[in-house]
Amino acid sequence: MADLPDSRTRILAAALHLLREQAEPSMGMIAARAGLSRQAVYLHFDSREELLVTVADWANAAIGLPERLDQVARAESARTMLGLFIDVAVWHASQIGPAIRALDRIMETDSALAERWRTRNGRAAHAAKIIASLVEQRQLRPDVSTVEATTLLGALTRPEVITDLLNAGQAEITAAQLLQRAVEGAVCDPGGR
Repeated sequence: MADLPDSRTRILAAALHLLREQAEPSMGMIAARAGLSRQAVYLHFDSREELLVTVADWANAAIGLPERLDQVARAESARTMLGLFIDVAVWHASQIGPAIRALDRIMETDSALAERWRTRNGRAAHAAKIIASLVEQRQLRPDVSTVEATTLLGALTRPEVITDLLNAGQAEITAAQLLQRAVEGAVCDPGGR
């Protein structure tokens, strides 16, 4: 049993590699890529859903996403929080966007994974906190509901949207500025600055 942590890391790295290649990996594909048996994969993960959510969290931790999101949460104003969140979303998409896009595609047909993904503290939860801060600081446009604002912020910070901007030749900083102007224009009260 001494090799379990090493095996687990190999499994996670294999799954991430396959996701980055835009694959929709099965447990067998992940096992083969890790050089292990399917049984070894199932010793660590009860299901593909558990493995794929874990690999996303593992990759995010490896690149420092939790620390960056903590900085967003500590921002003094809601608009600063919004700008930092968009910066982090653009940076995140540039780091592991292909893997997240592959997960999004898989969730279109895998309801168990989609449900498990929804129950974690991801982009939508952060977007909701930012919009709640805008409301608290009276910065939300009066003609936009919190649900509409949260949905819009979540949609515009999806990896697919950001990757489209980056693939169109926009630098990360330019993409972040464009997204921030779009979101602020749509959800922030212009008189509330």
